[in-house]
Amino acid sequence: MNKFLLLPTILWLFAACSTDDPVPSPPEEVQSTAVYILNSGNFGSNDATIDLYDTETKALQTNLFAINGRGLGDTGQHLLVFGAKIYITVSGSSTIEITDLTGKSLKQLDVKNNVGDPRMPRFLTHHDNKVYVTLFDGYVARIDTSALTIEQEVKVGDNPEQLVAAGNKLYVANSGGLNFPNYGKTVSVIELNSFAVVKTLDVESNPQYLTVNSSGSTVYLISSGDYSTGSNILQRINTSTDAVVRIEGFNASWMSMGADDQLYIIATEYDELFNMTAKYLVYNTKSETLAGDFITDGTDIKNPYHISADKVNGTVYIGSSDYVSRGDIYVFSAEGKLLNRFGVSGINPEGVFFNEQ
Repeated sequence: MNKFLLLPTILWLFAACSTDDPVPSPPEEVQSTAVYILNSGNFGSNDATIDLYDTETKALQTNLFAINGRGLGDTGQHLLVFGAKIYITVSGSSTIEITDLTGKSLKQLDVKNNVGDPRMPRFLTHHDNKVYVTLFDGYVARIDTSALTIEQEVKVGDNPEQLVAAGNKLYVANSGGLNFPNYGKTVSVIELNSFAVVKTLDVESNPQYLTVNSSGSTVYLISSGDYSTGSNILQRINTSTDAVVRIEGFNASWMSMGADDQLYIIATEYDELFNMTAKYLVYNTKSETLAGDFITDGTDIKNPYHISADKVNGTVYIGSSDYVSRGDIYVFSAEGKLLNRFGVSGINPEGVFFNEQ
């Protein structure tokens, strides 16, 4: 996987197009053991899909959204399972799809500005009974989960990516991803009662990914730098003081907070020909120490592409993608042993998503 292909939005144009259309499986009743997989597809190909994996039976239902008689759209970015609804940002199509748990569409929000320009919705999170989404034109929007409408917006930094709720605040990574070579270096802090930015934090260049521990006391951030150096920097933010501390020792590309506040990390390095070497690490956020390697059975994953940890049972999912073929998901036990591997219906699996309510 070429490091440069990680650049949001722009460099998806260099990815190869899919050659086969995924064959949908018939929708079935959703079990409590189900988790969802969003496959982003290739930019401009309108081939994003959603799959459903049953963690007990290991059965995979593919292309759930096909039940609606239309495609999901261009470049699926993020998915949130919240209560009885699924929220999906489809960045290239500038839409937010809202479905029930079987993938049946409840509403499509067409996210454009007042002159019709696309706003490219990116990442989702929730707090209380509201859903929040970053819009790549520099805003965070709040969605009413009953009316299924955007009820309010607030201006943050340029090209915001992931956001997380901690206590009564939202933390928003302002990547400045379209301002190459002058990427963003800030995280916006939004107070949720007033839904206003109350603070802007200085962080490392090109902040992208955020997660938070179970108590909400610490937010973790990956900044991706300028891509050419291959230097991704992990930081932590104390949510009481908003102090930012850089965590040294490894090159964190993706992360996911798992059970018992263990942070699972894919750490990557690139040689002069941009060949990637990946390590799979566990970081103990309680002691703030590196616990060691996660994969313990020697499983070799080619082209890792995102990691997702189940906070309930400790299972960890690692996606792989070569930007050409349909992706694979590797399922590991909490002890780092491979439980299953399966192919998904689309290209570039963006992660495995769990019901958060």
